[in-house]
Amino acid sequence: MLRQALHTFKRLSRRKEIVIITTVLLFIVLITSYISFDKELATSIKEKLPEHIDKLKENLPEIPDLPDLPELPDWPEVSIPKFLGGTEDFKNPQDFYKTVFKIINESNPNVPKLDKFKSDERLPNIRFDEETDIEYTKEYLSKFLDISEEQINKLKGSHSQVISKFPSNIPKDFYGKQQNGIIYVGGGKFNWLAMLSLKTLRNLGSRLPVEILIPTLEDYEPNLCEHEFPKLNAKCLVLPDILGQEVNSMIKIQGYQYKSLAILVSSFQNVLLLDADNIPVSIPDQIFHSNPFQESGLIIWPDFWRRTTSPDYYTIANINITSKRIKTGVTESEKSQTGIPLHHLENSIPDPTSESGQLIINKTQHFQTMLLSLYYNVYGPDYYYPLFSQGAMGEGDKETFLAAAVALDEPLYQMNQSLVALGRFDSKGDFHGCSMGQFDPIQDYNKNKGNDDTDPRILFIHANFPKLDPVLIQEEKKLFDGDERIRIFGPGLTDRIGYDFEFTQWLNMKILLCEQNLEFKLFEGKNRHEICRELDVHLEFLDKTIDQTTNGRTLPKV
Repeated sequence: MLRQALHTFKRLSRRKEIVIITTVLLFIVLITSYISFDKELATSIKEKLPEHIDKLKENLPEIPDLPDLPELPDWPEVSIPKFLGGTEDFKNPQDFYKTVFKIINESNPNVPKLDKFKSDERLPNIRFDEETDIEYTKEYLSKFLDISEEQINKLKGSHSQVISKFPSNIPKDFYGKQQNGIIYVGGGKFNWLAMLSLKTLRNLGSRLPVEILIPTLEDYEPNLCEHEFPKLNAKCLVLPDILGQEVNSMIKIQGYQYKSLAILVSSFQNVLLLDADNIPVSIPDQIFHSNPFQESGLIIWPDFWRRTTSPDYYTIANINITSKRIKTGVTESEKSQTGIPLHHLENSIPDPTSESGQLIINKTQHFQTMLLSLYYNVYGPDYYYPLFSQGAMGEGDKETFLAAAVALDEPLYQMNQSLVALGRFDSKGDFHGCSMGQFDPIQDYNKNKGNDDTDPRILFIHANFPKLDPVLIQEEKKLFDGDERIRIFGPGLTDRIGYDFEFTQWLNMKILLCEQNLEFKLFEGKNRHEICRELDVHLEFLDKTIDQTTNGRTLPKV
């Protein structure tokens, strides 16, 4: 091999004989060079050559023999990255993540954040189905967020750059063996909430595999991730380990920004994203095989509010909104208004706003949507969250997935059935909402297509206010109206979904904390005996107030 030959030559060249031979060869070269110029000069040099050699021998120092060199292995093969010059073949997922975040970082708009308004006037919080005299036209929505021409131009350049540079295809071997699955974002209190939702999922009989994203190493709870979650066919994805140290140093995100990352790093091709405080009330497995998902690859659920996206977003995203009206609105005032709402026009992000407590996506079909929504979330707090909502209710990550699909002209299914507020009325007649009910997209699709007149059933309960933390609920006295103990989900939910959802949640809390005695960081330093005593008291109350006309008091234990 070449390397062995180099070592051997180095060894031999240090001997006297080699030095002498080299000198002789040098003189021969000189003789040959000059022979054509002067034969007499050449003859003279040739005669004196032995004399020069003898002098060289006398002046050379003694060099000891070198020990034999060991046999050297062959040169190792050179590892050349597969991602070169814009190709889309990656060595491994971390190489892919590094490429994506490098593109996002290089596309930083580098302009002041969008936090200035044109006046003191702010957008009112008006429900999608609420009557109002306000016309949500382009002119009206242009009155709020104050964005300079420089900010628009730099954001537009940034937006165009990421779209042009993002890889066009998902890497090979990017998915695990399971094609369909659910992912939650855990960490902190969300580890507990994800476990509670997962417990109900298994009560229902769902067989979908589950992954829980653990955002930081501090969020990792060994017993949960290594023992308890796997018992329920769930596993933890520790984000720093998945992305690698280099990529982790490139990103600065928190909170609900993690949702887009959860979708990206999940091992499933088709993934149902659920907030940790979002609890299925029916088996969701069949959605993956349904018409709305198979036809579009993306299902979006609605929020309560009217869309208030800034018209400047469409300039930044290079979206051409036409004058063709494709939505008529749901209120009488909308139908009679002379001004056409901006988000009733073709190519706009459709009304109403979206709610990202649940979202289902085919990552292969919507690969670019997934990456663009990640970009929107990385730069969300400073730029895109204000652009999408202009300070209105619910500003955050929730519009990023829908907006990305619209910007890329990708198909999607937006639920027609509005969500429902779940809760109770107090003794004064005031309503106290505690959660949002979201509906079954299969039944929604069938009703919208005229195939079935049946109203869709509730499929998810996003229990976000209060979150189902038994300690916090007790401390904030959420289970009482004055001195009277109450059901926070109200008396009618059992009839709507077919079993006592509230009893099931408190029973699962007792099983997890008092029978299985699972440890959660959330409850460190809390009096477990007192927690269990209060759970027993409330379970006894719930048991006495169950609507006896409902078939099935609780779900099966797991």
